[in-house]
Amino acid sequence: MKGLEFQAVAVFGVSEGGVPPAAVVTPAKTDPVAHAQDLQRERCPAVRCLHAGPPRSSVRVVQRGVEPVSLDSTELISYFYELKNIIHFVERRPAPSLLPVLRSQQQGEILALLLGDPDLELSLTEISERTGAPGPSVFREIERAEQAGLLATRRVGRTRLARANTASPYYAGLAEVLTRAFGVPAVLADALEDVTGISAAYIYGSWAARHAGQPGQRPVGDIDVLVLGDPERDQLYEALDSAEQQLGRSVEATIRNADWLETGTGAFHDTVAKRPLLMLDLPRR
Repeated sequence: MKGLEFQAVAVFGVSEGGVPPAAVVTPAKTDPVAHAQDLQRERCPAVRCLHAGPPRSSVRVVQRGVEPVSLDSTELISYFYELKNIIHFVERRPAPSLLPVLRSQQQGEILALLLGDPDLELSLTEISERTGAPGPSVFREIERAEQAGLLATRRVGRTRLARANTASPYYAGLAEVLTRAFGVPAVLADALEDVTGISAAYIYGSWAARHAGQPGQRPVGDIDVLVLGDPERDQLYEALDSAEQQLGRSVEATIRNADWLETGTGAFHDTVAKRPLLMLDLPRR
């Protein structure tokens, strides 16, 4: 039914054994937390209706032991976002193109962030903000990594902080692999932070395409960086040399005017502009 639109929706006869089908639920033995979240998500009538296609006017939600709830289209959106804050949605994505041996792109980026800098200690909220991963996903990945001995956590008041466990026998090798696969944006942003004259910088080309999930050659041979503005050349190339050492691959810089993406012309401009671009998080100039 997904993609269709209905005037109104009612859901009846949701039985214990029939909903949800086993194929969409993580086995309890594999991950009890994910299992409980999957059951909660799949058994919520309002969420299942919205997954099928939101009704144009109203939805009537009836659950055993609960008064029926009728919502108009405006209230429905508000109700759905309320549910999203309560129910921990699990993002189902294929293995990341950059390193498909991992479970997900989020897993790689979270581990690369922490293992890539042994002095970095972040709260789970800060990890979520930096990686864009939902809070529940961050919690699960930190739990798994700590159980595996890759990370260490501690509490300061009610805040849980996580950092790399450098005592792990896997730390050095895994940190190098993850940094080279997923840590490119952080390494480049750190290297370019003090280079004067940069208006903005982007990763483009093959690495950006793999990061966006587009299939292609693996591993990516080099990293293409678009630098906009009028950077101090000696500073720029020195910074990129340092990044190359950390990433273990060549970094190729292309320098253009600050407004080149908006006003540029030609085949190269069109190719860069229409393919994935990943903006580096540089200080505001």
